[in-house]
Amino acid sequence: MELMNKILTTTMFPLEEAKTGENIRREILKLLVTKFGLDASSLSKIVWVTDEAANIKLALQPYQRLDCIDHVINTVLRHGLDIAELSKANGAPDIGDAISQAIYHELHEKLEARGKSMRIEKIAPDTLGFLIDILKPFYKAQRELEVDKYPTLNRVCLWCEKLKHNCQPNALDSTQQAVVRKQHEDWLARMPYMLIPALFCKPWLHVH
Repeated sequence: MELMNKILTTTMFPLEEAKTGENIRREILKLLVTKFGLDASSLSKIVWVTDEAANIKLALQPYQRLDCIDHVINTVLRHGLDIAELSKANGAPDIGDAISQAIYHELHEKLEARGKSMRIEKIAPDTLGFLIDILKPFYKAQRELEVDKYPTLNRVCLWCEKLKHNCQPNALDSTQQAVVRKQHEDWLARMPYMLIPALFCKPWLHVH
């Protein structure tokens, strides 16, 4: 049996209002209470799944809230490959310093045909191969966890462990590759993965 994904409602946030945590909470309560007839006290029985925006976290502070795993992965990747952050580390990789030669040249030709060869000219083949290997599990995790035809909550912890294992130090890594792997490992360690057992018997709403 497949799950059905359905958007219950959308609403426009008042243009004249700042998107503070307090204002967002007021609008959410107004929508759920007036449009769906929910009792305000029953909102504590809902587990909210949202992005990591500070104002959203503040708005839902009185309630149980979880970070959306897709947003968490995006945060890890954004910081894991951030040039400014990598440059602070000893042995920080210059992506142009260091897939096979055949694949590298094939990619170069395809980009050159589109007038975008500059996107790969400073990326060496061995660096490109390393990045593909370390990023592939993140891609697989997102593809598997973002579906809406079956429950994925039970897979979150498993994928978190897989991703952490993927970012463990590897004796075969160059100094530069080790820095990139460590950057991803550090950001994974900052992300919250603890799940509330009650999630499996409570309704949950996904808020953007």
